This record gives sequence, C-alpha cells and structure tokens, in this order.
Amino acid sequence: MKEIDDSKWDKESIERLYEFEHIRNYVIRATRLALKEFYDENLRGDEKVLEIGSGTGFLRRTLRCAVDRFEGEWVQLDPQIAFLEEAEKMLPEQYVCGSVYELPFKDETFDIVIGLSSFDVFYEFGKSGRRNIQSAKT
Repeated sequence: MKEIDDSKWDKESIERLYEFEHIRNYVIRATRLALKEFYDENLRGDEKVLEIGSGTGFLRRTLRCAVDRFEGEWVQLDPQIAFLEEAEKMLPEQYVCGSVYELPFKDETFDIVIGLSSFDVFYEFGKSGRRNIQSAKT
C-alpha cells in the first residue's frame, strides 16, 4: 500500500485511539443497534460496499458484531496507511490507501458507499460527495 497523506500516525497514537474506543462502550453498543437496524432495512448481505474514511475499521468491526451474516464485499478506504495496517490485523478485508477526492475505482463499482465518522473532516465536502455518488451504482 502506498501512503498518500503527509500526516503520520505512530504506534502510540493508534494505541491512544484504541483506548478512546474502549472508553466509548456505550456509544459502541448504540452504534451496533443502529447498524443492525440500518442493515436489516437496507442491505441484503451480498452487496459490494465501499467504506470511506474507514480508519482502523471500527464501523466494519461493529457491523460484524451486530449482524450475523454479510457475504458481500467490503472495501475500506483511508488515506492513513497506519490505520489500514491496524485494521488488517483484526479483520481480513480489502484495504485501499487512497483519497476520497480521487477514488481509485471506476464509476458504479459499489452498491453502497458508507462512512461513519469521516464526513466532518472532508475539506471539500461537495467534491467528495459527488465522487462518492459516482462510485455507487444508481
């Protein structure tokens, strides 16, 4: 994987992030319930999903705990290679180091484009939003 972002996350920073996730147990439980409801209402379980700003894989791990079945393809995209390397240790998936502004996928590649906590850090939200919509099938 090629790193494209100048900011670096070292091992200590990632450990602090996990401590923060551990403290958020109530939020995690609520997120699982919300994800299960979203999954039950919107997904069949065989979709091709792109998660943007996946970080260390919190959303995918949380969904995995909330839902018994998902046999589709889940691709995690993040500009921080250190995050993706950590995520890969916990759950074997497809990880792509890349920018939401220049997605390395053809249009209409994914059934669903999802992001839990990444939209607030997009400095050009309109540009990233249009590109994500193009990546999803209509």
